[in-house]
Amino acid sequence: MNILIFFIVLTAAIGGEFLTIYLSYLPVSSRSATQKQMLHTSFVVTAYSMMAGTLLGFVDLPRSLSFLVAAALVHFMGRRMLQQSHRQAWYSCLIFIGLALLAGLTFTCFMHTSAANECLAR
Repeated sequence: MNILIFFIVLTAAIGGEFLTIYLSYLPVSSRSATQKQMLHTSFVVTAYSMMAGTLLGFVDLPRSLSFLVAAALVHFMGRRMLQQSHRQAWYSCLIFIGLALLAGLTFTCFMHTSAANECLAR
């Protein structure tokens, strides 16, 4: 049962990161890049940022640094693979940071609400 939960959480984490990266490219590059290019770029950035998180864990650095690596990769790969201008790449990077912070704050809010409900139930 624990293995199943692990794979569900892993799939949700990878899917959430992929969706966040894809949504950061969508409003900026929808006219200049094809859907296939944006999906491919999002997949590459997701894979590299997951590898960066794993490597950071191996060298005993905080895995939260992988968020900064992912933001830098969104900018770099947007310029390289999607042929974005400098300004478009920065907009994609800022959208990614905003979506990631929104998802993190939402998750934190749900966790605190759940903990508060458990305390009230006792």
